[in-house]
Amino acid sequence: MFDGWRFCQYLEGDAVPVCALADRIRVDPRHTDFRQLHQGVFTGPPLLGGRSLVYALSYDDSLDSVEEARGPQAVVLLTGLLPALDQEPEFYGM
Repeated sequence: MFDGWRFCQYLEGDAVPVCALADRIRVDPRHTDFRQLHQGVFTGPPLLGGRSLVYALSYDDSLDSVEEARGPQAVVLLTGLLPALDQEPEFYGM
């Protein structure tokens, strides 16, 4: 999700590759102010409907509440935002 200033990434999958990816993002100099809001086991259906990549635009300050949350509450807030976002499921750009 991108709001013009910040990105919020939701990663799901097997723990080892997801943690390795988060570690690479954390140390990548292109990413600043990395914050992990939650890490845990998710038992529900895939949050993004099984799509491997979704680029979503937010045109307001919706990310403020997600950024301030921690733990499962961050996922709940993000899930609540998804229906209102402009999602591009076929986005494969850089």
